[in-house]
This record gives sequence, C-alpha cells and structure tokens, in this order.
Amino acid sequence: QAEDGIRDVERSRGLGDVYKRQVRGQRLKQGMDKVLTEANLPHQMCGHPNIQGFLITERKVEEVRDLAHSDDAMYENIMNHMFDRGVWAENDPREPWFLCASHTDEIIDETLNVFQDSVKASLK
Repeated sequence: QAEDGIRDVERSRGLGDVYKRQVRGQRLKQGMDKVLTEANLPHQMCGHPNIQGFLITERKVEEVRDLAHSDDAMYENIMNHMFDRGVWAENDPREPWFLCASHTDEIIDETLNVFQDSVKASLK
C-alpha cells in the first residue's frame, strides 16, 4: 500500500518523482520509436525509460560485439541536426539519454519535434 502512494504520479514526492519521469521517459521513448519507424530507419530502442537510448541497426543487439553493426554515422548525423535545433544529446549511441525532474511534458514535446525534424534532415 505504501508503494501505491509512491507510484501516484500526481501526489507523490521524493521517490515518486522517479515514476513521474518514467511516464515522461516512456512517452519520449515511444515517440522516438514512432519517428524512426515512420522514417523506415531500422532501429532498436534500449534501456529503462529514465535511462534510455536507441541504435540504428538492422540486427538485434544482444551483446557488445553486436554494436559493430550499428550505423553510428547516421546516429551522429541525427544528433548533429538536433544540436543545430537546440537539443543536445551525446553523439555516441552507446551513451544513454538521462531524464531528470527538469524534463517537463513541454520539453518532451519539443524534443520529439526536434527529433522528427532531425531524422528527416538526416535522410535527405
């Protein structure tokens, strides 16, 4: 029952903030997955919603050696376009995207819009 109070994203404090970020992180993760799918870019989403990432790859990554099949150049191109549009994420696809309490719904929306524009620009 105590856990129910922690998971209540409207009333929770402290540890509950982790769950608030998880909801936003899941929305970001699903949104990026949708953008990449609609762009016909083969990819794999990875990680917990609060510490997530993705790889541009046609092969499922199950161990570190599989990273050799990731299209790091395309990933970096997308990240460079995002940076040019005001959103900075690490250029290395092995580095996760961390969410914090400052990431509001508005910031998630802006990030998804910039991500979509950046994917489109990278495919030109």
